[in-house]
Parts: sequence; C-alpha cells; structure tokens
Amino acid sequence: MPAPVVSYWPGGALDYLRYAGLASCIRAGHAVTLWMHGPVPDVPAGVMVRDAHALLDPVTVPVANRSLVANRMRWLTLAAQPGAIFVSPGVMVQRELVPDAQGYLFGWQDAQYLCADPVALPADSPELTALIELGADPAPVPEWLDDDLQGELRAAASRGNPVPAGYLPWGMLGAVGLTHVLRASGRIASAHPVHVLSPVAYADRAVLLSRKEKLGDLVRPDTLAVQIWPSEMLREISETFSGLPRYWCPVGEILRGIEVNPRRHLPNGMALHIKDDRWKDRADKAPIVTTQQQADPATPAAAPRICVLSCMKNEGPFILEWIAHNRAIGVTDFVIYTNDCTDGTDALLDLLVEKGIVTARFDNPWKPDTAGMSNPQFTAFKDAEERPEIQAADWLMPLDVDEFMDIRTGDGTLAALFAALPGVDTISIPWRLFGNDGQHRYEDAFVTERFHRAAIERCKKPYQALGFKTMYRNDGRWQTISVHRPKNPDPAREAEISWASGCGLQMMPAYRDSGWRMQKDWAGYDLVSLNHYAVRDAESYLVKRDRGRVNHVSEDQGLGYWFRMNHNVVEERSIMPRLAATRAEYARLMADADIAAAHQASVAAHRARIATLHSRPDMAALHAAITAPVMDGLSRVTPHFGNRIFEAGPQALPDPVLKWASAGARIKRPLPNTLHDPVPLPAQEADPNRLLPAGSDLHLAHVIPEEPVEPVVTSSAAVAKPAASSQPAARAAGVAPSGDPIYLGEDDRRALAALLERTQPRYPMLEAPAVPLPNDNIVVITSMKNEAPFILEWIAWHRAVGAEHFLVYTNDCTDQTNPMLDRLAKMGLVTRLENPFNREGGQKPQRGALNDAIRQPIVRNSDWYLVIDCDEFVNVHVGDGTMQGMLAAMNNPDIVSMTWRFFGNGNVHAYEDRPVTEQFLRCAPEYLPRPRLGWGFKSMARPSGPSDKIGVHRPLNLDESRDIRWVNGSGRIMPEKSMGNSTWFSRKASIGYDMVTLNHYILRSAESFLVKRERGRINHVDQDQGLAYWTARNYSTETDTRAAQFMAQRVAPVLAELKADPELSRLHAEAVEWHRARIAYLKAQPDYLALYNSITDPELPDAIYVAEVEEGGDD
Repeated sequence: MPAPVVSYWPGGALDYLRYAGLASCIRAGHAVTLWMHGPVPDVPAGVMVRDAHALLDPVTVPVANRSLVANRMRWLTLAAQPGAIFVSPGVMVQRELVPDAQGYLFGWQDAQYLCADPVALPADSPELTALIELGADPAPVPEWLDDDLQGELRAAASRGNPVPAGYLPWGMLGAVGLTHVLRASGRIASAHPVHVLSPVAYADRAVLLSRKEKLGDLVRPDTLAVQIWPSEMLREISETFSGLPRYWCPVGEILRGIEVNPRRHLPNGMALHIKDDRWKDRADKAPIVTTQQQADPATPAAAPRICVLSCMKNEGPFILEWIAHNRAIGVTDFVIYTNDCTDGTDALLDLLVEKGIVTARFDNPWKPDTAGMSNPQFTAFKDAEERPEIQAADWLMPLDVDEFMDIRTGDGTLAALFAALPGVDTISIPWRLFGNDGQHRYEDAFVTERFHRAAIERCKKPYQALGFKTMYRNDGRWQTISVHRPKNPDPAREAEISWASGCGLQMMPAYRDSGWRMQKDWAGYDLVSLNHYAVRDAESYLVKRDRGRVNHVSEDQGLGYWFRMNHNVVEERSIMPRLAATRAEYARLMADADIAAAHQASVAAHRARIATLHSRPDMAALHAAITAPVMDGLSRVTPHFGNRIFEAGPQALPDPVLKWASAGARIKRPLPNTLHDPVPLPAQEADPNRLLPAGSDLHLAHVIPEEPVEPVVTSSAAVAKPAASSQPAARAAGVAPSGDPIYLGEDDRRALAALLERTQPRYPMLEAPAVPLPNDNIVVITSMKNEAPFILEWIAWHRAVGAEHFLVYTNDCTDQTNPMLDRLAKMGLVTRLENPFNREGGQKPQRGALNDAIRQPIVRNSDWYLVIDCDEFVNVHVGDGTMQGMLAAMNNPDIVSMTWRFFGNGNVHAYEDRPVTEQFLRCAPEYLPRPRLGWGFKSMARPSGPSDKIGVHRPLNLDESRDIRWVNGSGRIMPEKSMGNSTWFSRKASIGYDMVTLNHYILRSAESFLVKRERGRINHVDQDQGLAYWTARNYSTETDTRAAQFMAQRVAPVLAELKADPELSRLHAEAVEWHRARIAYLKAQPDYLALYNSITDPELPDAIYVAEVEEGGDD
C-alpha cells in the first residue's frame, strides 16, 4: 500500500497549480492529509483536512518568524504522522513515491542543496528531531553558518537583542537545513539524483510554459515528481499569459493529465478578462469565481443577518421606498446615523425602530470643528464599529438612501446573489448613474419608478461613474468600515478573502490596499448593479444642495455636480421586476397609521422647503440652469465628454457644444465628432450664466480661481520658469504611442508651464501649522541586492540632502553589498536587515521589507520615512537644498510625493567608477503624462501621519477621518482622487517639480545594465529586464545638470569623508572589481552579449518615441 502523504496550506482557496499538486498525489495512489490553519474550500476528492493548530498555533510564533511557519509545518506533520511523505501543494507527483526501507526519501534539487520536498524522514529520526528543535528556537544560531555570522548572532543575543529566526539566511528550515542534518548524519549519500525529484531547475522553470516543450522531454522514466514553483509560475502566467497557461505546454499537459481545469481554481485575486474564453469549452462552463464546497442540503444554514449601514440628513420622503426595497431583497437590519434633520427624518426613523423595522438610529457624533471627527460619514462609521447592533450582523453593506441594489440573478434577492457567488465573502457592486429623466418637479412617488434613464454600461467618465459600494461578511476578515469598501484586512485571515465584482469576476489584488472605483472590464452588471439616483428631480436637487453632502462636506452640490451625475443617455428598466415585491413591502409599512403619518409629514416638509428655496435668488438661478434645454441636451451626450470637462463644469464647454445641446428635444443625431471631448475654456471665460435660459434675469455666481501661490524658490540651482501667459505656445515635435504630443527642449518647458497655469490654482499650498512638527530625523528605507559599487554615492547624496539614517534590507547578495552596509552600520549610519519576505509564499521582496519596516523602532521613532531605491536621488530645488528646507517651504505637510524624472543611458556604454549623478545628464522631458511610468512617484511620510502601512510608492490605508496634509513636488495639495485610491503616478492635476524632483537613474551604463538584469527586479520579481525594458525607459532627449552641480558642490565632500574610512575604501574597490568581473563574465555569454549589442545600437530610438502606456509601477 502506498505511503500516506501529508501536506500543508495556511488557508484560503487553492489555486489550480496547488489543487493539481494534491490531486496528483491522489492519482498516484497516496492517501493525502492536508493540514491547514484556515478553512480551505474545494479540496480534491479524497483529501482529508486537519486543523494545523493542533501542531502549531501561529499566534504563538513571534511576528518576525511567521514566515517560517510553513517550513516548520513540514517537519511537524512528518512527526505527527509516522511513515508519511511530505509533499507541498504545487509539487506534481508523477508516480508512486516510495521511501527506502528505513523510511527516508529525499533527493538533490541542484548541485548544492537537497530538495525540501517531496521528503520523508522517520518520525523518530535524529534528523527530524534536529529540524523540529531548530524551528522551535525563536533566535537560533545554526552551526552551519559561517563563523563571522555566528559570532555576530551570539553577540547580538548577549546584548539582549537576539536576531529572530525569520531574519536568518534563506533555507534554514528548508533545503539548507535538510542538507546539513543529512550530511551530518551521513545519510546524504543515499540522496536521489536531481532528475528524480527536481528535473526542472528553478532557473529553467520557463520551459514549463513553452509551447515548444513536452513534458516527456523534461523528465526521465524514473522521475517521481516535478517541482512546479507555483508562486513564481502563477506570477509568470499572470503577467505573460493573462492568468491562464497555454493549453499546449508542459504545465497544460500536467493539468490535462490530472483533469484539472485552471478556470475552476483561479488564484485568489486573479480575474480573467470578461471576453477570455481560453480553456472554457473544456471547463463545462466553470465559474470564474473560486467556489467553496456546498453545505449538506439536509442541514440548511440559518438565514444570515444582513445589515445596511447608512447616514442621513433630511431624506424623509425617500426613506420608506428604500426600506421596502431592501427588505424585499433580503436585508434584515438597518443601522442609521442622522444629524441636523429638519424634515422629520429622525422622527420617522425612531418610529421605525419602535416598530421593529429599523434596528437602531443614532445621532451622528461628528464635530465639524474637531480634527478626526469633521466628516459625518467617516465619524459615524468609526462609531458603528463598536456598536453591538453592527457586530451582530453576518453581512454588512454601507449604503446611501439614493442607492438601490438591482439584483439580476435568480429571484432578485440577496439569497440568489449569494448562491450565484458561492464562497465569495466580499462583493463590490458598481454604480449605475441614473439621471433626472427630464423630470423637474418633486412627486411623492417611487424613485425607482420615476427615473429610468441612466449612463451607458461601464461608463468610465466622469471618474465617479465607475465607483462601487461593497457588501461583505462581517466576521473579522476586514477590520475597518469605510464608505466604498472595507479596509485593513486581518493579516492572519487575508488569504481567506474571496472578493468579486458585480459581474462575478474576482477583484484585482491591488484593491486589498485601496481603491473605490472599478476598472472598466470588472464593472459589469451581470449579477448586480447599484442604481445611484444621485440627482432625482430638479426640485429635490435644490433640497439636496441645501442639505449638503454627507461625505465630501466641503464640496458644493451645484451646477458641476448636476452635470457630472445627471446621465440620461440610455433607458434602463432592469429593476422593474423587483417592483412588485417592493410595493407589497411598502404597503405593509404604510398600513401602519403612525408610519403613514410620519411619511406624509416628511413629504410636507420637503415641499415646504422646495417652496422656500425657489424664493432664494441663488437657488432659483440654479433651478433655471439645471432645467434649461441646454443642460437636458448635455445629459444625453455625456459619453462624449472627458474628465477635464466634468471637473471644470458645464460652464467651461465651448459655445458650439452649448449651441448644439440647446436644441434639446430636437436633437436627432449624435454630437458631431468635431465637438467630441472638447477642451475646457479658461476659467476667466467659463461664465455659468451662459447656461441660463435666454432672457433670464437670474445670475449664477462666476468665481474665477485665485492666482496660484508661488512656492519659495531660493536655490541657485532651481530652474526659473517664466509665466506661461508670457510664453508662446508649445509646439509638438510629434505624437507619442500614448497619443500625447511630444514636446522637446524649450517647448517641453512651455507645455509644462501652460499645464501648471491651468491646474495649480485649483490646488493651493497648505496653511502653515501653528506649531510645526520636527523634521530632523529622516530615515530612508530601501531594499538592495548587488548594488555595492553605487552605495557610497547614494548614501553620501542623501546625507547631504538631510537623511539621518538608512534602513536597508538585503537578500541573496553575492557582491560586497552586505559587508559595505555592515561597515556603515558600525559607523552608525545604516541598519541592515536580511529581507524577511515570504519566499515560498510568493511574496515580493520589497513588500516583505516594507511590512517589516513599519514595525522597526528606527522607523517608528523617526520624524519622516522615505522609501526609495538605490538608483533614485532626491533632488531638492528650494531652500538650502535639503529635505528639511523643502518641508519648511511646503508649510510642513505629512506626506510628500516626488515625481520621477527618468535619466537615460545617454550613450554611456562602459561602466566607470564615477558618480552616477555626474555621468548621466540626459533625461526625459518634464511634460510626460503618459506612459504613466514617466510620472511615477515615490513618497516620504510621517510615521505619526494618517497611514499605518508603508507602500512602495505612497503610504497606504489612509485614515480618511484625519486631516491629510499631502502635497506634490511643488508643495501643492494633492487632488482628492490621488488620495483615495492606489494611484502611484502623478496626473496632470497633481504633477509638480518646482520644489523637488526624484531623479531616477534606472539604466546607468549599458554594461551595468547587464548586471542589473541578472540580479532581477526587487518589486516586479517575475518580469525580465531585457531590450523591451531598456527601450521603454531610455529617455535622453533633454539635459538636466542640476544634480551634477549639487554633486560637485555639496555631495563630493561627504563622499570623500566616507571613502576616507580605510575599510569602506577597500570594500568599495573590491565592489568595483567584482562588478567589472561580472560584466566581463556576462558579456562572454551569448544571450547577454546579444542584449548588450542591442541596447548599444546607435539606431535604437529614444523612449519618448516608443514607450507605450503601462499600468504597473516600476523599480
């Protein structure tokens, strides 16, 4: 009988590679036990699951060591089940695994180390005992480490600061530890050769996805298993093949042989394009969303409590329809916060609480003049988190009274929606904006019956159109209630989250951090939409404006808001089948005389307020404008307008557009192409009175934005920019692949100046605080691998611009990077830590480092932290050239985002031991809105600021209830939409180089680029740095000598002081020689020589002419 197999998975749905790995063990005849710390839905038939807490509770493991839990479970499961073989999910077993007579099974993965699995060690063996004891030690000193490192570890322990196991070199409890204990016991001689358990090396894993390869060509007759490297393989498949492997490749061959269809087991967070039909005809219409095993129908689960959380002010006439609709689709609880109501809203809600219809109404504890409590909605939601009425709910949905869930599956209830999304615990429902449908007067009638005209499907402009709200399981997976989506997933349970959009596609992983609007292809309404009746009729809109906004309280709901949210483009009646159930529920409510009377009182108050507002000149003018034929015409052609018009408002539309739209009902044809996506008028010319009916004696306010407050520029190195109005217009030198004009030289400066003249008035400087916080202790956080020749210049530069200390994470360095940083650490300038990223779990090195950095005292106790790479240099243009001077000129913000300026290779082919900032002067234009990569940014932030998570490009998990003092590189307030999502690049509204530029020397010399490519990327570890990478980043049309001047004047003395240290000087010289030797070696390799010849080709075009729009960040 085959030996039993044990395996481990932390919890959450299995992706198709790991599912297939377990299934391959079953196919080979093994009984399989999967130990897990969290629920694992949908395991292969025949797999038995067991609770891993019986062997190891992760809560008892120090945080720094939790990356080793999976490795510890390997050895603990072997001890718990004598005679078993450990096989990780994702290892593809080809035939029965047979231990030797003593119960051992192991083999080589390469010439140096054994394969960590499949592996079998007898439960009572000294090798297994040694590995279990090693894993239990929170700060071990493994005897196989080199003597110097052992000495450092023991010295740290003697000082009372032991180094956690999670910070030790890779493989301690895996391949390295296994190799050591078996070598020490003398059993290593019986190891299987490489081809038996690891026929495809990690470095050669790409062949598993090659159409030209067959599995039979990669294995031998006695091969027992194939390492599939699932985390890396899934990233490669995601980036290169859009989420699914080729049908005809070794991975596809393996999946077909085990009868596993990848569509049925997509990785958590993976989504396929809505039109992607690969593997589909073989999937038997498999669902796109990962599914859980269904409960036994004989024991139906209790109906869940579904709670709607809302904030209201003067919404009385609309409450009962909204309550009735939500009760009809399955909502069981309502928790509602109110403030300053004058129309009977709170009285009606209190009555509904008394009648058992509404669960609770609370007075909103917001305080408009108190920091952290000035936003009604955020304040209410924060208060709600502590309320037992909220804690008792199984599902939670923040929802406004003008939002109606339109469920389009099954019988239109939430139960049908949940059934269509089995296993999903977070559902983001996209808005569908509904207009006023030509209705001007208020009626006491159903909103859902009155308004049937809406935006087009997947409308992407204005940017609010793809907003969403989110319903989610209220079981602790998410820790913070927020307006559009929950925030702060519990790290211990994040793997359990299954998050789908309204069309059933898995939401992208980036949304875990932030984001409130859908990407277009995920914004479908196949299962559910959120009908957003934001304007209703024109009279009710006056009351809405008078009431004010519940979230963006400082923003007026005037003409611009009506224009953005009033879409009457297509007819949409999909909610009508639910109307009968809503009417029945409404009738039950109105049958109660008290409720009916309270409703009628609110209706009367609403009508009385409308009459009062009609008598006010400002409201009368607004009503006249929004009911004019021109506004009706514009509401029917909104897809023709871009965000720049929606932001500027309808008053900024050119006269030809307004004249065409004024035809109103006589419009018989689409907007002419010549009027499509019009350019907004200058603010001085955008008079809203042009929108009033002819002959009107009413007037709308025409407020011209104030002139921008100019930043203080005192540095002699700053570039003077004449006022845009005094310059001739910029002339384009061509059109980029992005579709944007190309501006070079003086035209580049003119184009940027003209842009800033339009945008900066909208985003002023911050008000200076009464008592500025200190700015002295700035800590730079970075990750490095083989950067030794460039370290001293980078450290010296940032010391010169005000950095106090450097927290550096390293991994797998083979040059002098670690010794140099360790020497700098002894000099008190650097703290170096081994990168604790979860290698086996597929975590990116930079993400692992940043997750750890936020916990480090050196960061927590700093005034600022700055996340940059070793090829990025902070180039300050104000004050004394330091970051402290820059922060003072910016009026002491809490977050500063510095936009990249790419510095290209400039035809520097050979590596030289000279400062990078002195060698490379050729760069990109400053006006480079697309590709987005060109305006990427990095940020510095206060640890005490409104964020609890460090991001690669910007702080994450912003606490929106706090005052957010975030500025761009010109010291201008960042636009709200840059704060509220995961944006990592500047836009036209947020670009600024006046005070600081982040010089990005991303390529350096052609020879050094070869070493960079071999090293790999620190963030996008699965993406190659080849010719395409080079050509998309080699910007060299412009010249900027400011950094070279600063290097000579301010940095050179600091660099000389560092090199005066004999040990540093020696290590730097060794690093230079290592770098040169590595260059020589690589140029002797045919593939690297071919790359070198390609990137030094004089005919290679500049990136400005070839770089296409790119969505991902960079490193």
